[in-house]
Formats: sequence, structure tokens, C-alpha cells
Amino acid sequence: VFSKDRGMELAERMRSGMTAINGIISFAAIPNLPFGGIGESGFGRIHGPDGLKEFTYAKAIARQRFKPVLALTSFTRTEKADGQLAKMLTMLHGRGSTIAKD
Repeated sequence: VFSKDRGMELAERMRSGMTAINGIISFAAIPNLPFGGIGESGFGRIHGPDGLKEFTYAKAIARQRFKPVLALTSFTRTEKADGQLAKMLTMLHGRGSTIAKD
């Protein structure tokens, strides 16, 4: 944006990833600023925290560390195990938890 008086106002109103006022690429000299476009003007960001996020993704890993006391996810679970589970849920949550029986 090139302007004598309204540069900041115009820059704030623009839908853009980055804007320079009265300079061509003045933002490029500030390495911590996010650099990149939005919409049709470009994809992604480089520099700064937003740029680092472009190279990451969420990932979760779970592993079984010990044998469970009750086999909760088995088709071979017994009625006794169902009763133990109901008691345990009642103790933990204080409600009359029940297991649906098919």
C-alpha cells in the first residue's frame, strides 16, 4: 500500500497475509513476521511461529503398559466381569452405572 495518510487504515482493511506500507518488501527484513498469503494470494506461511506450524501435525500414540484387570473390549467377557465393571464404575462415578446386556 502506498499512501501519504491512510496507509495503516487501508492495510488493516485488506484481506491479505502480509502487507507493506510505503515499501515493496519491507516485511522481509523482519524474520520473525509470518510470511505468506491467504486465499488466492498464496498457500501457507514461512517464518515465525505460524511458519513452523506448517511443518507439523498432531500425532497421538498410546501403548498398553500393563495387563488390564478386566477384559473390557473382548467378546469373551464374562457376566462376572460385567458385574465387576458395574461396581467399579459406581465407585468411581457414584451413580448406578449399568452395562447394557444384549
